[in-house]
Amino acid sequence: MKSGAAVRLLAVLSILAISQITAALGDDDLAANPYRPSVGSPANLSVPGHFELEAGFAGETASGARVNYTPMLLKYAFTDRIGVTFGISPWIRASSPDGSISGNGNGALTLKLAQPVSDAFMIGGELTATVPVASHDLGSDRSALTLNLIASNDFAGFHSDINVNATRLGDTLVPGASGQVYGWSAGISHPLNEEFGAGIELSGTRQSGLGTTNQWLTYVSYAVSKKLVLDMYGGRGSAIGIRINKVGFGFTYLFAR
Repeated sequence: MKSGAAVRLLAVLSILAISQITAALGDDDLAANPYRPSVGSPANLSVPGHFELEAGFAGETASGARVNYTPMLLKYAFTDRIGVTFGISPWIRASSPDGSISGNGNGALTLKLAQPVSDAFMIGGELTATVPVASHDLGSDRSALTLNLIASNDFAGFHSDINVNATRLGDTLVPGASGQVYGWSAGISHPLNEEFGAGIELSGTRQSGLGTTNQWLTYVSYAVSKKLVLDMYGGRGSAIGIRINKVGFGFTYLFAR
């Protein structure tokens, strides 16, 4: 199957799955575990033995250019210690004064491990390989490999996640730039009541030959039920001296078996 057809099939299957969100809300004691919309991830996995889907719409603007895209992430945990995820943006549109292109982005397949240290503290790790299926010039045609280490902590009603990672690029795309990218993120969230929550995150990267990037992001979430969580966010960052504004919204939904 060609990559474009595979991406379209994934999008159709996801839409069909979303249409079932209001049906069969069994296993009421189970709850979704959103990773979005932050850059970093929590150490803990989704509910073992159940699929969990995240999807949304995001937009970024910078110096007259705009990128809109639809990030999706499918998660499955075999146990509370090991799981896998697959992420992709089935639709991306990049526009600038010189024109626009659209298509799908690269995929990302992740092996995720978690290890509780105490009732409130957990460490984890992720090994991610990109799947080079992007159309046009919307992603590298070579796979990259990322190792991400995570520490999550619950304290005084707050939850925090700290991520540090290193990526080995398959293609730097920019002459003179290093093939190694180092990244970090630090986020904290707090429930406002039983349905609403809010959080803020700082993140950044460093790549020799291109310098550093940084970003702040703040978001609110609303739990329609234990299984369905909506979110909306806004943020601002900078890369190579260019200011980037970001907004988006989406959902996380836990499917029962």
